[in-house]
Amino acid sequence: MTAPRLWMGVCGLLAAPVLWIASVQLGQVLPYADCGHAWRGSFWLPCLAAILAVAGGWLAWRSAAGRRGAAGFVLRVGAGLAVVFTLALLLQGLAGWMLTGCER
Repeated sequence: MTAPRLWMGVCGLLAAPVLWIASVQLGQVLPYADCGHAWRGSFWLPCLAAILAVAGGWLAWRSAAGRRGAAGFVLRVGAGLAVVFTLALLLQGLAGWMLTGCER
């Protein structure tokens, strides 16, 4: 079995922060669109982003498995950051679940 390529790990390193940025930006608009609709995008989209962030963190962790030195350290830090950003995404999704968007 060959070791995963470095670019796969870098994609995993960048996935969680980019998904969090997109989710924060959508979180500014989606509550207004959710008001009066049954589909709660401000809940489901951060949850989907959290799943993708976990996948990116796993990819970074998997890529760091056989590496030593700076590359392995950066990929392991990326996997740890993915955990932090996943927590932030889940908390944002929880807020979308609790609030309907019609509050003023």
